[in-house]
Amino acid sequence: MGVKGQESNSVPGDGVNGQDEVPCSQKEAMDDDSFCGVRCLAPYRNSRGALQFHHAMLSGRASGPEGVDAVCVLFLFPTDRSLKPCSFYLEGRCRFAECCRFSHGVVVPCNQLREFEEPDVASLRTGDVCLARHEDDVWYAGTITDMADGYYTVKFDSLLLKERVVEADGIIPIPRTETEGTSSSPEDSDGGEGAGPQKEERVHLLQQESDYDMADSGYVTLVECADKGPPLLGLWEAHTRGVGSRLLTKMGYEQGRGLGPKGDGRILPVDVVVLPAGRSLDSCAAILQHHRETGEMMVGGMVAGGQQPHPKRRKTHQPASSAGQSSYGRQKRANVFEFLNQKLGGNEKSRKFAKDEMTDKFERLEQRGSTAFRGDAAWHRELGVLASQTAERVSQKQREVERLKEALGRNAGRDAVITAKVETRLGETMQSLNELRAQERKLQQKRERAETHRSMTEF
Repeated sequence: MGVKGQESNSVPGDGVNGQDEVPCSQKEAMDDDSFCGVRCLAPYRNSRGALQFHHAMLSGRASGPEGVDAVCVLFLFPTDRSLKPCSFYLEGRCRFAECCRFSHGVVVPCNQLREFEEPDVASLRTGDVCLARHEDDVWYAGTITDMADGYYTVKFDSLLLKERVVEADGIIPIPRTETEGTSSSPEDSDGGEGAGPQKEERVHLLQQESDYDMADSGYVTLVECADKGPPLLGLWEAHTRGVGSRLLTKMGYEQGRGLGPKGDGRILPVDVVVLPAGRSLDSCAAILQHHRETGEMMVGGMVAGGQQPHPKRRKTHQPASSAGQSSYGRQKRANVFEFLNQKLGGNEKSRKFAKDEMTDKFERLEQRGSTAFRGDAAWHRELGVLASQTAERVSQKQREVERLKEALGRNAGRDAVITAKVETRLGETMQSLNELRAQERKLQQKRERAETHRSMTEF
């Protein structure tokens, strides 16, 4: 990390351990060069509130609260990006001061420091939990899955991090989680007087922890308990990617209290109820009512015990012909060509209706043609309107024929089914166009005969 400390395995002064404070006379006698770079164990609370002692290095003196002697430490194996030492600060070039997102040092009282202990990497075995360095120089919790020739394969606890192969300098054992009021000073483990009662007291305190315990990795681990209370908010995040409880903790939320600024909000999580799909609101209400009365939830219309409250309705089997017709109808409605034809040229029913209407008008004109030349003004007006409508229909059919020919050219050699449909439609359109042209010629002849008759009878 760009920081090289001295090889001393103790913090300044002879009395720096889990309980004693560094004497002021010794601190004053030490200059900054010998003080900075000394390694030690500094307390750190992880995101779950568990107290752990991490490897750190002294970087300078600091003033603690209420005049308590304190030092500024930099963590050697940062488990969070905010604990990662700022490289610009170490070079004296950081411009952000307290606003820097990286660490410029953490102030720790001297009486909370402990003697430095070398990480026992040799004791790690396959399946052990550890801290491994990732690409961003942050150390994350994981599990050793393989060891070979000094290389360790680590699978991280976070699902967002991929499996990584590291060397011995990129892996350390998980720091021990300390319980409040206990001490892990050397006197507790050297077999001296009083070691037995202290160990018994520590075990007793560990057994009195709540239903969820802070494991070595810093994540919540479910343990067996005889009397389990109501579920707490955020316990499910031990098995998911959720970070809501950690964010609430950083914002000051205390586990077990209510939500909201006054702590009078919800305490228990909202129960999730999955109702069967495709059921009406009445059926869902009946299921919920049954659950409230008996405590059994019906899943998919079945009670949890396996009983079925309502008989299933027997489906009526349709004949093969009707089933085929319905499927054909759905396929026909979903046809793209039918949709385009309906939007551009109208459907078959509208075309047939328009054709029949014009045919009726033409037949009425044929029937009245023998007497219409005698000065029937309504007949002449109707003849002009019908001729205009026929000419417009001819123009529409001609444009439709052009579009079908273009579509036939685009689909030539691609799909035989589509090509056959286009050819059939083109033939029908050409036939209709020929009929309209013949009708247009007859109407034109009638208009010419009417004009000739009018010019011959009027002087």
